[in-house]
Amino acid sequence: MPRLTIIIPTHAARGFLTASMESAVRSLQADDELLIVANGASADYLAALGAIVHAPARLIVLAEAGVTHARNAGLREATGAFVLFLDDDDLLIDGGVTALREALHAHPTWIGVAGTVTRFDDAGEYRADSYGAAGELLSPLRLLRQTITTPGAVLLRAGAVRQLGGFDETTVPVEDFDLWLRMAATAPLAGVSTPVLRYRVHPAAMSANVPRMAARALAIFRWHARAYAARRFAAALRRAAAQTAWYYRGPLRGTMRVHLRTGNWRGLWVSLMLLAQFRRLVATYRVRAAIGRLLGRARDEPVGETDALAFPYLVHSTSNDAVAE
Repeated sequence: MPRLTIIIPTHAARGFLTASMESAVRSLQADDELLIVANGASADYLAALGAIVHAPARLIVLAEAGVTHARNAGLREATGAFVLFLDDDDLLIDGGVTALREALHAHPTWIGVAGTVTRFDDAGEYRADSYGAAGELLSPLRLLRQTITTPGAVLLRAGAVRQLGGFDETTVPVEDFDLWLRMAATAPLAGVSTPVLRYRVHPAAMSANVPRMAARALAIFRWHARAYAARRFAAALRRAAAQTAWYYRGPLRGTMRVHLRTGNWRGLWVSLMLLAQFRRLVATYRVRAAIGRLLGRARDEPVGETDALAFPYLVHSTSNDAVAE
């Protein structure tokens, strides 16, 4: 079995790292490695890390802060053929990484494989992200809806990630979303139904900044829409963008209520402008779709000769691209 490197970036002492490391160690085999990448950490936190990071883990210290920068630094140091990027507040599920390794090893053409995720917070466990079938190939369209929650649930071929340039540090906080799209456009990226990761939900998490996540997700969508401009595929991208916009409307409304209660008028204005933009995007898609139906141009799946040439595995997608209330 190819060697595995697990990379855990860390920046601040939140009390989660020890449990994350322990879950990673349980997922390692004899020849594997665990890299803890401390980026822009304070002197006190670095001293604390020295007391808790021990073999088989290796500590890498970076002066520059940033989780994306830390992931790329860990990738450069990794010696494993397979690599997994685990956030320091998440937990690997025993046996999950082994299942991903076996699946990726058995399919040499796959660039990576993603498992399912269970979310949890102080109130308990809830809502599992799941794929429809074992070995389902994830098209760029499905990934536009952020099917993969976090890098910690994805096992990747290290060489392929390096060839793509790793994570794009200009796309934070949706740098993983951007990488999945770039990967899926070059080689098959698969999803399996195996539980791999417990995703911790807490106020300090990057994903808690809903306006920033929403704005960057739309920016990434637009970039990829320009990059993959085949006519039939572009229509499907518009549908996926509308789905993304529809998804974020609810969280944005919640964020606006928080800003209103706390008197954060700038945050309220930014959220309001994003909400208006997303409503226009959904409305425009629905008008286009209605006209398409009237003209008999509606398509259930964005797969045709042009798309199959650019994305030969796209025909395997079983995702539902409908936009619904």
